Amino acid sequence: MSTGRAGGHHRRVRWLGRAPWLRVAAALALALPGCRPKLRRPAGEETPLPAVDAAALDRSVSPCLDFYRFACGRWIDQTPVPPDQAAVVRGQGGAEERSALLLRRVLEDAAAGRVDPRQRFGRKAGDYYAACADQEDVDARGLAELQAEWARLDAIEDRSGLADELSRLEGMGIEAPFRLRAGPDPADARGSLLVIGRGGLSLPTRELYLADDGPGAEARGRLLELLRSLLSLGGDPPEQAAAEAEAVAGLERDLAAAAEGAPARVERPELSQLAPGLPWDRLLRGLGADRLAALELADPSFASRVAELFAEAPLETWRAYLRWRLEEAMAARRALPAALVAEWFRLQRGLSTTAVELRPRWRHCVDDTVRAFGGEVGGAFGRRHLGSAARAEAARFAAGVVRAAEERVVGESWLDAASKGRAAAALSRLSLQVGYPDAEPDYGGLRVSRESYFRDVLAAGRFEVAREVERASAPAERGEWLLEPAASAPSYFPGRAVLAIPAGALQPPLYDREAPPAVVFGTAGVAIGRELGRALEVEGARAGADGWTAGSRERFEGLAACLARRGEPEGDGDAADLAGLRFALDAMQAARAAWPAPDRKAMGFTPEQQFFVGYAQSLCTSPGEGDSVLPGGQGRGPRRRVNGPLSDLPDFAHAFRCAEGTPMARPAADRCEVW
Repeated sequence: MSTGRAGGHHRRVRWLGRAPWLRVAAALALALPGCRPKLRRPAGEETPLPAVDAAALDRSVSPCLDFYRFACGRWIDQTPVPPDQAAVVRGQGGAEERSALLLRRVLEDAAAGRVDPRQRFGRKAGDYYAACADQEDVDARGLAELQAEWARLDAIEDRSGLADELSRLEGMGIEAPFRLRAGPDPADARGSLLVIGRGGLSLPTRELYLADDGPGAEARGRLLELLRSLLSLGGDPPEQAAAEAEAVAGLERDLAAAAEGAPARVERPELSQLAPGLPWDRLLRGLGADRLAALELADPSFASRVAELFAEAPLETWRAYLRWRLEEAMAARRALPAALVAEWFRLQRGLSTTAVELRPRWRHCVDDTVRAFGGEVGGAFGRRHLGSAARAEAARFAAGVVRAAEERVVGESWLDAASKGRAAAALSRLSLQVGYPDAEPDYGGLRVSRESYFRDVLAAGRFEVAREVERASAPAERGEWLLEPAASAPSYFPGRAVLAIPAGALQPPLYDREAPPAVVFGTAGVAIGRELGRALEVEGARAGADGWTAGSRERFEGLAACLARRGEPEGDGDAADLAGLRFALDAMQAARAAWPAPDRKAMGFTPEQQFFVGYAQSLCTSPGEGDSVLPGGQGRGPRRRVNGPLSDLPDFAHAFRCAEGTPMARPAADRCEVW
C-alpha cells in the first residue's frame, strides 16, 4: 500500500532540517555520541563489539538485493554459537554479554565485601550471589530442602489445607497455577490491579497439550518422561513417580483446555461468581491481598477452570502437581543438585530449550541475582559503567527521538486534527527513565544469607510477590523505576506513560559513544523509536477522549493491514520497526547540522548508509543448533526485520541507489508506509 509520499519524502526531510525547533535539537547534538572526543576504555574492561564492523559485511551481495546478507553475512559465517545459547544476536546479545561480565565484577566485589557506600543493600546482593555460586553447597543440601517442602505438601488433608499451600507457593513466586503481577487499572489512570494470569504449565504452548498427534503427542510424551524422571530423582519410588507423572500431565492438560478469554476487571465479590469453587478470600489473605477491592483476571475462563479442578480433582493429584511445580521451578533456578538439574535440562531441550548446554554457573547467578536485586545491582552497574554524564547525554539523545516522533505525528495526513493533538500529547506526557534511578528500591524486607541458596530463592520470590501486591494496592508512583537498570532493551509501559531506557541498553554495540553519530541513531535511536511506535499504537487504541478518533484508528489499521496482507501475521511488530526507523531517521537529520563533520564517510558509507548498516548489524543473528525463535525479535526472523521495513523506505533506496522494483526497493504501489 502506498500513501503517496514516496517522491516527496526526501524533500520533506531536508526541509525539516531547517525547522526552528529542529535547529534547537541540532544544538543539543553537540553532546551526542560520536560528537565528543574519543574516550579511553577502562583498563581490563571486556572489549565490546563495535557498533558497525566492516569485517561483518558481505560485499559480494548487493545491498539492493539482500541488505541483511550484505550487512551481516561474514559475521554470521564467522560467529559460532556457544552451546549454552540458542543463537547469538550481535546488537542486544553483544550488550547483554558485555553487561553480564561487568555485573559479575560488581557482584564478586560485593561478595568479597567491597561495596560502594551508596549501595544500601549491596552486601545482601553479594550474599545472594555467593550462595548461588556455591555449587558444592547446593549439591549437599538442595535435595533435602526440596524433600522437606514435599513433606509439607504431602501433609495436605483437605481442600482448606490445599488452598493454604497453593496460596503459600503462589506467594513465593511458584506458578501453581497462577501467574501474579501488578498491572495498570483500566478504570483508573493512576491505579494498579493485581493481575491473576494463566500459568503453571510445563509445555510452552497451549496447543501442544490439545493436539492429538504430531508435535503435540511428541511433546506430551517428552513431558511424561520429564515428570517421571524428575519426580524419581526427587526421591519418589519409580512406580509412585510414574503414577504421579500421569496425574500431573492430566491435570495440566485439563488446565490448558480452558478456552482463552479476554482480560476482565472484577470486583472482589464477583470472583466467587466468575470462578466458584476456589476459596478466594482464603487465597488472597494468604497473599496479603485481602484488602484489594478489585483485581484483573487475565483469562477468566482459565480461572474458572482452576476453580472447577480445585473442587473436583483428587487431593493426591493436586499434591503431586504442587510438588512438581516446586521442583520444576527450583530446577530452573538451579537450586537443586547438579545431576538433577542436568537431567531437567536434557529433557527440557526436547520441549522448549534450544541451547545445547546449561549456561555457566556464574552467568546464571548473575542473572538470578539481578532478578532478585535488580534495582540495587543495576544501580551499582549503571553508576560504575555508565555514569551521570553519559546518562545525561543519553537522556538528551532520547528526547531528540521523542521530539522527532512528535513532529512526524503532526505531519501525518491520515491522522485527523483531533487525533494528531492526542498522539502528540501522549508522546509529550511520556516520562523518560534513563540509565538508572538515583535511589534504589528498599530491599530491607528481603532476608537472605549465604547458608542456603534454595531458601534465598524462595525468599526472593516471596519478596517480589509481596511487592507486586503492594503496587496493586496503592496509586502508581510517577517516579517508580519500572525496569531493571541492567536490562538490555528499552521498554514502554502502557498505562504508566513511561519509556524506560536502562543502562544495559546504553552499552556497546547498541549505544557506542565512540561510533559515528549516524550509526548510534540506527542502533539505539531505532530501538527507542520502536517503543515510541508501540506507545502510539496503544494510546491510539484507547477509548474515549484520550484515544484517536474512530476514523483515524480505522485508517491506521488499514495501513498496518498492508503488512498482514503480505502473509506476515505479526504485522504489529513490523509496524513498530517501521516507526522506529522513521522516528530515528528524522531525529538524525535534525541533529546532523551540529555534527563536527556532517558529511564524513565511515567505511566508505555516507551518514544515511551508516544509519541503515547500524540498524541491520544490531540485528545480525547467528542461529544455533535447533534454533527457531530468535531472541530479541518477538519470534520474527532477523532477515525479515531488516529487509522488510527497509524495502518500504524510499530513504533506504535513495541512500543505496536501489532501482525501484529491486528486492530492497518496492514499487510505490506495493509499499507499506505507516508513519
